[in-house]
Amino acid sequence: MKVFQAIHSYAPYIKDFEERYAIDKNNISFAGLKSKLLKDRFYAAHLLKPVLDEHDERGFYTMWDYPLLQYKWAEEKGWKERNLKKILFAQIEDFGPDVFYNGSPMHFSKQEISEGLNKKIKRVCWSASPHFDEEMFKIYQLRLTNLPTHISDGKSKSAYRSLLFQPAHDPVMDAFSANEERPVDLFFYGQYLDFYFEKRNRLIDQLLDFKEKSALNIELALLYDIKYAGRSFYDKILRRRKRIIFPPEFVRSKSLKPLYGLALYKKIASSKIVFNAAVDFTGKYKVNMRNFEALGLGAHLLSDEGIYPRHMIKDIHFTTYSDFADFCSKLEMLINEPEKRREAAQRGNEMIRAYYSKEKQWAHFCELISSI
Repeated sequence: MKVFQAIHSYAPYIKDFEERYAIDKNNISFAGLKSKLLKDRFYAAHLLKPVLDEHDERGFYTMWDYPLLQYKWAEEKGWKERNLKKILFAQIEDFGPDVFYNGSPMHFSKQEISEGLNKKIKRVCWSASPHFDEEMFKIYQLRLTNLPTHISDGKSKSAYRSLLFQPAHDPVMDAFSANEERPVDLFFYGQYLDFYFEKRNRLIDQLLDFKEKSALNIELALLYDIKYAGRSFYDKILRRRKRIIFPPEFVRSKSLKPLYGLALYKKIASSKIVFNAAVDFTGKYKVNMRNFEALGLGAHLLSDEGIYPRHMIKDIHFTTYSDFADFCSKLEMLINEPEKRREAAQRGNEMIRAYYSKEKQWAHFCELISSI
């Protein structure tokens, strides 16, 4: 089975990626740029095994709305096209897949998918977000998600199939996970946004305050969108700068810039404990990527109580907390009992590698596609 997997670019990541690798935009080829993206491991947990392996002819990968990457492909075909969607559909036609696996269905209309794809190609998408128009999922024969509340057999009023499909352990992590030099006592990374993140934001606020009072080496790498207050007439006349209203100044001043790809892998692998807090909309289900990344890189996961993906067992593979006071208590215990902390982290790492391998993810994907 041949699968074409397209993912959405992310502007902050692209800027960081191009700077870290000193990308020569004039001389790099499509294959060279794609190879660097794959080796940097961005979104690797969601990339299928044949897609992640750039030498496997069963898979094709692209970041469909990364202009530099897509323009290179078009130019190498002798084509001056600059419409990114036209380039994507041309890539799909050129590759001739059995399956189109779309990681950003919210960016495509029914007309675009219907006109752009050969009818023989099976259409599958991934989405675990709560705030998109669900009509878009009806364009696809199957929607995959890792949130159990999204599961649907397609026979209800929603009229589309939505099945459970988990991220997988990235084998590149194995080169980092055994690291014993972990100078960071506690690390948190992720989004701090003003919607769907209220509970997590409150915990992060408390963690930042705790960091100021603690002797522990605590680091937070936060991703946020700055929002400004509107300027008055007098502000404009006096040329006053727009006032930032989100996030608070203490959040901006006490956190580090976001980390991505291998840079993030290295930071997690240098951390004893990774703090985790799920986003609000998942409710009791704790399904975020930090579960897989922290355990996959040998850190001890300290996470909020709830229902975790299959095989992830609290007090065996990781530790949970009920509120911030309980978190502080658990953190102190884990710092003071290093053997207990390391043994659980090792068990968690072994579990992730055993039950969430790329081979099993690909086998499950093939099984789901055969049901279409």
